[in-house]
Amino acid sequence: MLTLNGSYILKPNGAAPTGVYRGKVFALLIEKEYTEKWVITPVSEGAEDVLIQTSDRLKAWTVPSNGDLVQITVEDLNSDSPAPNQIFRIVWPEPDSRYIIQLLANTSGKVIGRNFIEGRSLGPKPILTLQKGLSNPKWWVVPA
Repeated sequence: MLTLNGSYILKPNGAAPTGVYRGKVFALLIEKEYTEKWVITPVSEGAEDVLIQTSDRLKAWTVPSNGDLVQITVEDLNSDSPAPNQIFRIVWPEPDSRYIIQLLANTSGKVIGRNFIEGRSLGPKPILTLQKGLSNPKWWVVPA
């Protein structure tokens, strides 16, 4: 299995790239100039547990609580060791695919993605924790 380690553009469901707006992670339908080049770093050798950091490596994806439909935020990264709610697990739903993954919150096991029910506007769409088993969104990981 490929180990992700480097700079990537993350696209939920293979569509819109993601970025940060007001400290939260969104899929950007039309504001593509705000696309973030995320740095994915394994937490330990050979593990599927990763940090997803901003390109400057100062902040990381964070799950603020363990409920359903909690929006992923970007918060300061503890330089000594990441907080448990800043670690995500990569799952490879298609073993032959190099860059299609699923993301799970390490602390709750909830899947990460866009909600099935969204407004019709072309505004940014929040990236959320979703109820496990109800949805299994896939992410396209594009080397930056």
